[in-house]
Amino acid sequence: MDVERQGSTRNKDDFSFQGVKDHLKEKVHHPSVSATLIVFLILNLIMLIVGFMHVNNCPIKKVIPIYLIVAGCVGIVSKLLPFLNRKFQLKMLTFTIYALYIFEFVWMLLGSYWVYSLGKPNFDPSHPPYCNKTAYYLAFWLLTVNWVFIAITLILTCCAAICIAVVNRK
Repeated sequence: MDVERQGSTRNKDDFSFQGVKDHLKEKVHHPSVSATLIVFLILNLIMLIVGFMHVNNCPIKKVIPIYLIVAGCVGIVSKLLPFLNRKFQLKMLTFTIYALYIFEFVWMLLGSYWVYSLGKPNFDPSHPPYCNKTAYYLAFWLLTVNWVFIAITLILTCCAAICIAVVNRK
């Protein structure tokens, strides 16, 4: 059963930036995107829980568990609001979502400084100062994976922009 979308005027051969933007807007409602957001929601929940569990277990850098708590809370809210906004389409909610994304990025920069500047800390509580191994490695690896994803996204975006520019030039 083949059903055409009414009102869709986008040309499938449109290689402009607007065409790519429209294509991405259509894909946002795809189930795989929702599944990916759920995975990130679970990771944010784990950050929140681990941060609360070890809030007093990192005297060498007390802000690492706080980083996990704040990143987990903000991450959960920023993952749930787009689902809510699908139904209501409120401009203020859209603005709030973008503001949360910006905050998440700035918080990630701060977390990177706090975690990476520490190097490999002492994990033994009997020899202070120390940091809980679980809290430290969770923050370290999630930050590292985030930076890798950002780098890959930037590289792919640049490649796509170059391809679009080349195709449009012909």
